[in-house]
Amino acid sequence: NEAHCDYYRRRRVSDEVEFPAIKVTGTMMCGDAGILNISAAEARKRLGISEAGFLVSVFDVATVDDEWRKKFDGGPVAMDLDFGEAFFSGLSALLQALPELSIILKLKRKIGSRYRAFPPALLELVSDRSDYLRNGRIWLVDVNCDPFLPIAAANAAIGMPCTSPVLITVSLGRPAAYFDPHRLVGYVQERGLRDLCIRQTQDLIELTRTWMAGTSQTIASEINCRPVWLADSSLFGK
Repeated sequence: NEAHCDYYRRRRVSDEVEFPAIKVTGTMMCGDAGILNISAAEARKRLGISEAGFLVSVFDVATVDDEWRKKFDGGPVAMDLDFGEAFFSGLSALLQALPELSIILKLKRKIGSRYRAFPPALLELVSDRSDYLRNGRIWLVDVNCDPFLPIAAANAAIGMPCTSPVLITVSLGRPAAYFDPHRLVGYVQERGLRDLCIRQTQDLIELTRTWMAGTSQTIASEINCRPVWLADSSLFGK
């Protein structure tokens, strides 16, 4: 929040222009933030999840298709199918590398929704042939469920860049990261935001492994919120 305030302070037209008051009211995302006060066990029960072990909640941004762009005169999209393919391919590699890991997958749109396109890597993960689904490694929750529920139910979170659930997880003092395999997020001055972005699949695997082992460390973030959880920075590619 302080980082956001500083962004505007550094961009004042002149010293004569009065700086507007900014009041931080708390967590902002569609849904019931009060859910964050319930236990993880209760949140899992409400979602129908029987897994008692380590869970990572995963959040995407559905890609709009060409039909939507033509009908509504939409321009280029930041998170296109190629990005989605890289994101979910990384998740597949993560599940393969860490057999003790299970994830809660909260998609933004239901598979097959009009005006949306879904990458093959995602379709493979959630298909009827998916061993991950059959073995309880992926818990595919209703797209219309309150997004605070998967956050409350999980030990950590992974999301596409700049999505709210990751920041909300951080605000709870839990591990979280943006997986950004195509480097959509450019230069970010605030260290806390910069360190949330993981670029390489192997880095994501190593970071998640430290979360599961309980060996992550907190750093003093420049973001005015609770600590950001990170592994040793030497793990991450430049």
